[in-house]
Amino acid sequence: MPRAALPFTPTAHAPAPHSVAMRRWIPVLAWAGLIFLFSSLSQPPGASSSELRHDLAHTGEYLVLALLLFPAVRGTWPAMGARRAALVTWLACALYALSDEYHQSFVPGRDSSLFDVGFDCLGAAFGTVLSMRLRWTSGRRTS
Repeated sequence: MPRAALPFTPTAHAPAPHSVAMRRWIPVLAWAGLIFLFSSLSQPPGASSSELRHDLAHTGEYLVLALLLFPAVRGTWPAMGARRAALVTWLACALYALSDEYHQSFVPGRDSSLFDVGFDCLGAAFGTVLSMRLRWTSGRRTS
């Protein structure tokens, strides 16, 4: 008796769509974990540096988080418009920044600061705008 053909036969060349979307989240989770790890240290690397370096570090951390998060959001929910994805990206980064500062308030030798959250949100805004810009210019080049 012949076997009925399946309407779709997965191949080694075509990964499942959900696994492709999930792979976009691995760098986001890794970077968020790294931020959490450094927030857990009583004396993180560069803690004794100038205030400007401290503020730039906060801005840079969240700029990278937004650069990683925006494509993950767009890839997971492709029907979501770019502006809405940008808002979701920025809000997620801002909420993570707030939770990170709250977490720091429990770490011996560390304190929490709304100024740090402000620099985190500034970095997230830069990263989100840069992600949108990179997406726009790459879309223009291929069109």
